Amino acid sequence: DADRFWSRNDLSTDRREFVLVNTSKGERQLAFDHVKVAATLSNALGQSVDAEKLPVDELAFTDNPNHLRLIGKGNSCELDLKTSAIC
Repeated sequence: DADRFWSRNDLSTDRREFVLVNTSKGERQLAFDHVKVAATLSNALGQSVDAEKLPVDELAFTDNPNHLRLIGKGNSCELDLKTSAIC
């Protein structure tokens, strides 16, 4: 989709946030609920995950507009944007 792209904002103290931009609509918003994804990842990994320091390096769009692929060091998973479930 040429009208959308994602960006990772690297903030101070190793914090980061992911945003989605839709150029045709002139919208910029958080790519997903970072707190909910941190909770889901904490449950899946069995360890605490900080919402501002997610183990995610990049995103990828999928064929499903309600999903994003989260890509980290050697791992990836698909995120349902409506439920914050990870497939």
